[in-house]
Amino acid sequence: MGQLLTRHLQRIIYKKIREAETAFCVQFPHITISFDLKGRAAGKVEYRCTLFGKMKQAHLRLNLDAYHLDKNFIESEVVPHEVAHLVCALLYPRKSEVKPHGVEWKEICQILGGSGKATHALPLKKKFQQRKWLYRDSHGKEHSVSTTRHKRLQNGVQYHTRTLASITKEGFIRQHISVDE
Repeated sequence: MGQLLTRHLQRIIYKKIREAETAFCVQFPHITISFDLKGRAAGKVEYRCTLFGKMKQAHLRLNLDAYHLDKNFIESEVVPHEVAHLVCALLYPRKSEVKPHGVEWKEICQILGGSGKATHALPLKKKFQQRKWLYRDSHGKEHSVSTTRHKRLQNGVQYHTRTLASITKEGFIRQHISVDE
């Protein structure tokens, strides 16, 4: 299901890109697409330009959680929204010329079939990532500690658990990322 879904979305995105190239007489560089966006954003576009303002690469990211909440919204609103950002970048190479969701962008977005709205109302949750550090105490049990405690442990501070085991810098195992919603 995952691969079929991403192929389906890629076809929709590339079709909208071809539509934009025709409608605005522009030529995009190769645009890569990924579906790794998390958090509240439904879509995001990133691009790099040469010193002379010519776009040399672009990357469009979509949030699959948002897609599962409202497929039609992603296809009819988010895809035109993000492609409109790319068209703006090509038509107005100096970023100071237009605002990210300004009049020019809104007009382009509407021509591509979107509403021209800058935000969405999908109930997406912000993902909060925190760096954690894994330690093993003197009784062999693993504990996850914050960066502040990790730094203190590395500077020689010793912590004691409720079971009276001690956690020291010698018990350091590895760093990991904790994701809270």
